[in-house]
Amino acid sequence: MTRQILLIDDDKDVHTYIQIVLQKAGYNLISAFDGNEGLKKVLSFNPDLIILDYLMPKKNGSETFKELKKSQQYERYRDIPVIMLTATDQRPERIKQLLEAGLNAYLEKPFGNKELLNVIENTFITNKIKVRNQTLRKAVENSKNFLENLLESCPMAIITCELGGKITFVSKGIEDILGYSTSEVLGKSVYELLGTSKKVLTGSLESGDSQNKLVTNGIYVEAKSGIQIPMGITCSYLKDQNGDIHGLLFVGQDLSAQKQLEKELLEKLFGKQTFIENITERIKTFEDACKVLKIKPDLPDVSAMPKKHQKALIAHYKLVIIAEALNEGWEPDWSDYNEYKHYPWFEYSKAGSGFSFVSSYWTDTFTRTSGSRLCFKTKALAE
Repeated sequence: MTRQILLIDDDKDVHTYIQIVLQKAGYNLISAFDGNEGLKKVLSFNPDLIILDYLMPKKNGSETFKELKKSQQYERYRDIPVIMLTATDQRPERIKQLLEAGLNAYLEKPFGNKELLNVIENTFITNKIKVRNQTLRKAVENSKNFLENLLESCPMAIITCELGGKITFVSKGIEDILGYSTSEVLGKSVYELLGTSKKVLTGSLESGDSQNKLVTNGIYVEAKSGIQIPMGITCSYLKDQNGDIHGLLFVGQDLSAQKQLEKELLEKLFGKQTFIENITERIKTFEDACKVLKIKPDLPDVSAMPKKHQKALIAHYKLVIIAEALNEGWEPDWSDYNEYKHYPWFEYSKAGSGFSFVSSYWTDTFTRTSGSRLCFKTKALAE
């Protein structure tokens, strides 16, 4: 299809000259002799390119160009490329302003045939690239807005962080679930926020056991209000286009409603008297136990003890804290012979493997056995 070029110039000789050059090059020329006529022909012909003279009576080239670019009437024609014809003594700052406003090119009079055709061809090429880039930018902006709206409306907490755990992004869901604002969370440690060790959240990923993601259910996270919120958390790597890992993505879901439904179902099946929420779902690590007891997960200083006993002392301290948390405030009454007290039972191997769990033992009073002094309120907890 033959390209149409609109020439807006008050000089008839210029029209005659340019028409001859363009026809030989395979273009069709549309003529207009002032700015107002030219704008009308833009609406009528929708040309592929406009050649606009700067110096014209009534409405000069600059005024015509600005109206074309800014008037709502010509909105659908704003991507038509425009070449401005200027005099050699035209002030450079005016041309610069027009180029910044979207002018594609300018050509100083007088000019030759090849010079005119080269400018026209180059303008077609550069404008095509310009329009394509504008389309891409618009598509990217639309995608960005869509994703931002999606994240804002998502009921889950979406967190991205550096490999070290420093939070770089958090969605509005974190405020809905835990009550923290974005400013309170950004830059903080994700492990501190979730109150769980790095090993629990990313252990399988880092060991290579999970190539894509790690799903952790039943983690209890302390909200800003101090309430423990049961959450299901999915952790996966953030990778760039080359597949290189540069961060972590966490998606957290509030499981409160699910836990409540489970509780109601169990109450219906077994009755309220026999239903007890499984504390073992909340306490799986030493850190979980500290969180339930609302103490810092600090370890005692055992440096003064013989080195061969230090590891065992630390392990015993952790077990005591875990036992206290699992018992949920229960303590054995050694004067009550009717109260069952349950102990984990261990076996010692002389081969060097140390203690290993065998079963549980119970007594209704104080015990003189050689079993563990970790006492639990139920057989299930002891085991």
